[in-house]
Amino acid sequence: MKGIKISGIIFFLFLVLFFGFLVAKETGEASKTPRKYLLYFVGDIMLSRGVNSRMEKFNDYSWPFKKIGDFLSLADITFGNLEGPLSDKGADTGKKYSFRANPRAMEGLLRAGFDVLSIANNHIHDWGNEAKEDTTRRLKKAGISPSGLGLVPIFYLGEASVAFSSYTHPLPEEIILPAADINIVSMHLGIEYQLTSSEEQKMFAHKAIDAGADLVIGHHPHVREEQEIYQNKNIFYSLGNFVFDQSWSEETMQGWIAKVVVQGKDIIFAEPIEIRINSDFQPEIVIF
Repeated sequence: MKGIKISGIIFFLFLVLFFGFLVAKETGEASKTPRKYLLYFVGDIMLSRGVNSRMEKFNDYSWPFKKIGDFLSLADITFGNLEGPLSDKGADTGKKYSFRANPRAMEGLLRAGFDVLSIANNHIHDWGNEAKEDTTRRLKKAGISPSGLGLVPIFYLGEASVAFSSYTHPLPEEIILPAADINIVSMHLGIEYQLTSSEEQKMFAHKAIDAGADLVIGHHPHVREEQEIYQNKNIFYSLGNFVFDQSWSEETMQGWIAKVVVQGKDIIFAEPIEIRINSDFQPEIVIF
């Protein structure tokens, strides 16, 4: 009987060690798998004009993002195009459409969790260089990285470096990208209200990927345009409007969020999520 007891103890210890080895092996293998990171990209964000009137009416400067802020905040990085300065400085340059948003509108951008905003667009100088420089300072102070006009913010997702380069006219003859693991290029190009990309957009996007870009995100046409795979890389030619007051057409009140997943040093997933802008100029996710 004593021999049987000893054998039972030895067998029990063997089972404990064996299952302990399996658990340790599985844990070790899991730890070697890189974490997945979520990135969201949105189109044109215009916080002046009719959008500003809503914020003033409700005395709520996070108003444009109340329906979608929590959703965007889930991302590890959220990127958009800031259509015009966010400033109380400068002088109106007298353009037909001239934008300048109340600096308090920063409250909404922070509520929505924006990390990077492109300032490379045709409205950033609407109130002159002083307003543009003031916008850049305010964004940095708030912890949002401006991209474009010589600024290329770099973020780290685990061990992977991710660079955000933004372009508009005048376009460079040569695209030179940082030595990052993942290069994302934003382009403010195209023909307004045209539902397909122009030759200039195609040429620039392809040129960017040939130069090393891993993803190209477009805005400016104020409507959605096609998604393309070129050299196994994703191009979203135009995400359309995100926050805007162009309520005169269905197309200008629709947009996309580009959902992108990074794992390790690669983009492993990219697809559009449909949004619609309601009558109060708030984007909402379209649920089918």
